[in-house]
Amino acid sequence: MAFVAENMRQSDREELEALGQDSEEGIWQAFRASEQAWVMQEDAPMCVFGVIPTSLLTGEGIIWLLGTDNVKRHARGFLEVSPGCLQKIMATYSHLHNYVDQRNKASIRWLKWMGFDFQAAQPLGPRGLPFHRFDKRA
Repeated sequence: MAFVAENMRQSDREELEALGQDSEEGIWQAFRASEQAWVMQEDAPMCVFGVIPTSLLTGEGIIWLLGTDNVKRHARGFLEVSPGCLQKIMATYSHLHNYVDQRNKASIRWLKWMGFDFQAAQPLGPRGLPFHRFDKRA
């Protein structure tokens, strides 16, 4: 966790700042609230991700991922394992959602590639920057 917080990619750091958090606070808050969380790594951690349950009754959860520049360095491996990770998560959660900063182009491309649906950007956070809500249903 500490490695990812200290080496977080700039786009994720800026996204957390837009929500009023620094990288260390944001990663630990998400981790503590998650029912499950994982670290993906090659030679060093690439990212940490997890799901925060919002409704056990309906199987709804907030999915999140915070990465380092190792995601880009090991893009092929990251892209190869991502669908399997999502499939395992979707076995437990029938509806995943969250928000992504409109400026975070790499994350938006990846989320669309993973099959998430997007809504129009709306102001979010203390600075009111535009964020897209994204969803995926089983």
